[in-house]
Amino acid sequence: MPELEKLVVSALGSGSLESDPDHEVDIDRVMAFALAAIRDPLGAALLRLKFLDSAGVYEKTVALLVSKTVRPGENRRAMKRVCERVLNEWYYDLCTSCGGRGSIVVEGTPHARHSCTACSSSGRQPVSIHGRCAYLGVSPKAYSKWEPRLSRVEGALYRAERALVEELAAKLGRASGRRASGKKFALALAGRRRILAGSRPPAHNDNTMPGQGRA
Repeated sequence: MPELEKLVVSALGSGSLESDPDHEVDIDRVMAFALAAIRDPLGAALLRLKFLDSAGVYEKTVALLVSKTVRPGENRRAMKRVCERVLNEWYYDLCTSCGGRGSIVVEGTPHARHSCTACSSSGRQPVSIHGRCAYLGVSPKAYSKWEPRLSRVEGALYRAERALVEELAAKLGRASGRRASGKKFALALAGRRRILAGSRPPAHNDNTMPGQGRA
């Protein structure tokens, strides 16, 4: 998580209302988040979902993601499933084999490590094509028809994350936030697509979101 997001998450949980005319404090970050949420409600919902575990935010996030990505004539129920799957992958983004470290300690040694082959040392959970097909209720042969929609939703999600950080940086007068956040989220999205394009379908990952039943 970028440092600015860490500060905002901490501020949202602090309850401090003390202001300081000379320094940026928690109340400034809370106000910046409230204003940023007006311009980027999806980005704000994503932050609340992943780092604050706010009640009812999962359903709201799915609804916002569907509204942002569904196209005229598309089946909204089908797009809801697509959004749920992409949100699931985003939420559980750490590799389950190495815990997001990119390497695994060699058994019987205190420090020796070897690269994690499951995620190619990226620390990111590989995208499961079989898992996507199972969740969407389609055959692997039909996956190519669904992949553009999955990519569209994935792109919208990462853009919303980036937009929130940029908006927070602007509200707090942090000019460097826009360039740094843009690079981070562009690399994250490119990395997930590279892993998907270069990997064979692994076993189905049946993780479910908080409050969401298994399909």
